[in-house]
Amino acid sequence: MDRMEKKKLLDRFTALWEAEDPFQNNGLKRRADKWGFDAKQDAETARRLQERLVKRIASARDFLTVHGALASTFHVLDVGAGPLHFTNDFATTVCSVTGLDHSEFLLEAGLEESKRRGLTNVRTCCADFRTADIPLAEKGYDLVFSSITPAVGTVSALRKMNQLSRNFCFNSSFLETRNEVRDRIQETVFGTGLDPSMHGERFYALWNMLWLSGYKPVVGYYTERMTEPLRTDAAAAHRMAEEILLRPVTDVEVERTRVALEELLAAGQTTNVKENTYGYILWQQGNQIRHNPPSNFL
Repeated sequence: MDRMEKKKLLDRFTALWEAEDPFQNNGLKRRADKWGFDAKQDAETARRLQERLVKRIASARDFLTVHGALASTFHVLDVGAGPLHFTNDFATTVCSVTGLDHSEFLLEAGLEESKRRGLTNVRTCCADFRTADIPLAEKGYDLVFSSITPAVGTVSALRKMNQLSRNFCFNSSFLETRNEVRDRIQETVFGTGLDPSMHGERFYALWNMLWLSGYKPVVGYYTERMTEPLRTDAAAAHRMAEEILLRPVTDVEVERTRVALEELLAAGQTTNVKENTYGYILWQQGNQIRHNPPSNFL
């Protein structure tokens, strides 16, 4: 492969990686507000989300541990840490973890949990990873971790991850999301939405950018499947309408969704089956493959 061919490929994968993902880039503050809404006004949803989160965190932890990317001597940076879910979990295993997020509200909520669990090795940094001149040490971390966050959604952010890591980097992204009831309402009521399989393009783009840059990315997968009672209340309708339209919704749109849910329930559908699949990519600094021509893209 000559330089021009490689450049064309890298341009293609860069465009895929940096394309707007409505599930991730739908407004970070709105995501924070939504988590607060779930926790304060919808206790049952918050409980189910927490159960799923615990399992997904354990899956990521096991993947990292198997590949030597979590150890008791490690210093870890969690990019786009939000309310420190992964940060606090990793802190029980490693030497120290720094959770970085642009939301002070979420970081403070996470630190409350750190204190409750007696964790003294958790630090935070409030900044936008994509644009800020972050006061972090170059090559100061054994693992730079990111999961389902737009904070690393540019090539420059990926380069920053590599600059900060002296050993491992990790990214988790959606590969596919399925929701039996949501998908039916999306088609019959709104006739619009997002192809649930589109997320795999970002996973595909990152793997290829890393490979073309000489890295040897290791991949893994995690699928969560849930069967839940079909809910028809306003909170459930609001959340489903947002998942379908991928933006803040109006009262009329929420009511249309609620009516559709009621109709499904009246027709005998009492449960909803959901399935999410995540892709893991882990890469290590040093010992890269020597491509011809050489590439230092990432």
